[in-house]
Amino acid sequence: MSSPSLTRRALIAGAGTVIASAAMAIPYVNAARASDMCSLPVKIRHDPLAEAIANYRDGLASFEAYSRTDVTDEERDAFAEKSYQPPMGILDVWDRPATSHHGAVEALRLAAEENAQFGGSGMVGALLYAALAYFDPATA
Repeated sequence: MSSPSLTRRALIAGAGTVIASAAMAIPYVNAARASDMCSLPVKIRHDPLAEAIANYRDGLASFEAYSRTDVTDEERDAFAEKSYQPPMGILDVWDRPATSHHGAVEALRLAAEENAQFGGSGMVGALLYAALAYFDPATA
């Protein structure tokens, strides 16, 4: 009984299947959040926009937790000035493109959240520009 021989044609056909399978998996890998990928050996580049968005989210979470306590409006306003308003001010005037896919996606995610919640949030335009300029450098 002879074993099947590996021909060049079979090898090329098999490689095409592997390449096509890998190409189909790319959107699913890219859709994973960075926090879900911590066990993968992937180096995530530092992106100042992603960092600014994370600072805003952290400040907002602190403010929301503080606001649930028994505080006056004046105390709440004072805490807002220390927690989420400084990073929000940075994002409101952001004028640089994202420097990573992660940063661009976070900008789009936050813009969608802000738009759904506030309609005319000042940071939406800046975030959309930063993400678009990453995906389309001609925009910058």
